[in-house]
Amino acid sequence: MNIAAAAAAGPSLQRDFTAIPFFFLIWLKAKPLLATPESRGVKTTEYENLDHCLLVWFNQARACNTPISGPVLFEKGAELAQELGLTDFKMDRGWIDRFKDRHGIGMKVISGEAASAPTETTVEWRGKELQDVLKEYNEKDIFNADETGLFYKCLPNKTLALKGDTCTGQKIPKERISILVAANMDGSEKLPLLIIGKFERPRCMKNI
Repeated sequence: MNIAAAAAAGPSLQRDFTAIPFFFLIWLKAKPLLATPESRGVKTTEYENLDHCLLVWFNQARACNTPISGPVLFEKGAELAQELGLTDFKMDRGWIDRFKDRHGIGMKVISGEAASAPTETTVEWRGKELQDVLKEYNEKDIFNADETGLFYKCLPNKTLALKGDTCTGQKIPKERISILVAANMDGSEKLPLLIIGKFERPRCMKNI
């Protein structure tokens, strides 16, 4: 760093150093180029204000667990461009794809129902109030239950195949049953499954 400071200061301070390595001289010549965002691998865009506003909107929407699709992002980008007065800008799919690439945005499957619960209240309740209640019971007497769905006519969605083979699927059957599973905290007892189907008296259960 002392050599770099001396080189930037001028010939008078450069004379204090007996020798400057050859690779360092090359670095000095390339320094202006290395200072640019592109040289550091940071992808930039001509319309930085639009990029920033769209990213802020996206983060706010996801913070509220609002699903955002490609077309929704496209329309919002076009709307923001108009609000910013970018008359020379034309929204297209390529710009949206580059926007997603710049910020590491990809499509994911939404699963679970955690977003339906008030997160802060739930965390506080589980961390204090629930723990106070659980202290009064033995682990073998504390049970937890959860619901799941079984699509019993569905085939696996993955298969082994030869390279180059085209794997086509079929329409996914909608028939399902709901199952309630429950077990105690120490794992010593599992309750019988509670199954809820479509029919009150299914034919397969006749005479059982």
